[in-house]
Amino acid sequence: MGRTYCFSVYAKANGAQWIRMDSASTLFPSQWYDILNGTLGTTGGTGVLSKSITSVGNGWYRCEFV
Repeated sequence: MGRTYCFSVYAKANGAQWIRMDSASTLFPSQWYDILNGTLGTTGGTGVLSKSITSVGNGWYRCEFV
């Protein structure tokens, strides 16, 4: 049976503009996030069903992909 996983992290720009989240699955999906401007970057690999970056205030963002 296949499983679906959600990866998420809270991040704040502190001298860095971009972060990348990687999965350890056999499909190796990854997602870039612009944590300075609150926008999505490119998606790598296959299997990413959805992705988002959400402002949670005071310069912090919740970055996630499923």
